[in-house]
Amino acid sequence: MSYQWRLNGGDIPGATASSFARTNVLSAEAGSYVAIVSNAGGSATSQLAAVTVNNPPVLDSVGAQIVHAGTPVQIANAAFDPDPGQVLTFSLETGAPAGASIGAADGLFAWATTDANANTTNAVTVRVTDDGTPSLSDTWSFSIAVVGRPLILSSAISSNMMWFSWSAVVGQTYRIQYRTSAGDADWSDLLDVIAPGQTAVAADIIDSGTGAIRQKFYRVLVVQ
Repeated sequence: MSYQWRLNGGDIPGATASSFARTNVLSAEAGSYVAIVSNAGGSATSQLAAVTVNNPPVLDSVGAQIVHAGTPVQIANAAFDPDPGQVLTFSLETGAPAGASIGAADGLFAWATTDANANTTNAVTVRVTDDGTPSLSDTWSFSIAVVGRPLILSSAISSNMMWFSWSAVVGQTYRIQYRTSAGDADWSDLLDVIAPGQTAVAADIIDSGTGAIRQKFYRVLVVQ
């Protein structure tokens, strides 16, 4: 007798023994397997064997984060599963910061930091799980360092300019606001600054040429 194994109706090259095995199975090797057995009297086809390949999902990497205390943290986690049609579920492993959460369906991590979290580094491990058989998963860990709120470090008047600096997070955008009276309810925007390092600097014109220096109050906001 002779044998020929087929996958999805096509002959598998070299699969001509009475048994057939695959190792390190790939997604392309899933499908319907049959064996055609032949001799001088004719041929017969075996029952169909359906093979399903379940690959684990893969989480995208997330880098270490640095934020100011009091800043809400939102991180989008994404994952890919090579098996079409599978549903992925996101979760947090034990040890995530108190109050942190993640959307089971969309992978959006959220954590409202407080002043109590200042000067801490917090580990987060995200897990994504598919609904295949068996269910497979992947994890990725990253850290969130929480520093204190922005602190004005220095201020100085030079010519007709007011210069000041504050503690910052590299790459973070800050909005400088001012008002001319401590009793004013509203603040006016002056400018936005992207911090080039752990200290950021801004300047404001305080003398428009009249020789009179106006009183101003400033504050620094973290732009979300």
